[in-house]
Parts: sequence; structure tokens; C-alpha cells
Amino acid sequence: MRSPIITLVISHPLNRPGREQMLEQIRHVSELYGGRVTGLSGINEIAFAQRLAERLTPEQIEVARSEALSLVNLMRA
Repeated sequence: MRSPIITLVISHPLNRPGREQMLEQIRHVSELYGGRVTGLSGINEIAFAQRLAERLTPEQIEVARSEALSLVNLMRA
């Protein structure tokens, strides 16, 4: 089953007004197509997840992915 969630890592402008304008535009375009921004993070969450995965067994990774997908499905219910 494909997840209706996508994760983006964007290198954004360091200045606050540019960063806020970029986020505002991302939210706007997402809403135009029926989506919404559901979370923000100040770190590269994909790199973080990769580092965590390096410390887990393949079975633990599969369980974590399944649990994350279940959370997505709950959000959409």
C-alpha cells in the first residue's frame, strides 16, 4: 500500500522572512491540490531516520515502517 504522505527535505533561505515566505507558499500549493502540511522539523528527518535504521534489525525497521503507515491511515480516517 502506498502512503498518501510525502516527505521533503528542503534547504531553505537562512533569513527568516525568506524561510517564512517559502513555507507559506508550500502550504498554499499543498492546499490547492487537496493536501496540507502536517509537520515541520528543524533537522533533516530523512537523514535522522537513516541513522536510526542503521542501529536496528531489518525486522525492527519493518515494524517501525508498518506502525508509521498505520499512523498515516489513522490521520486520514
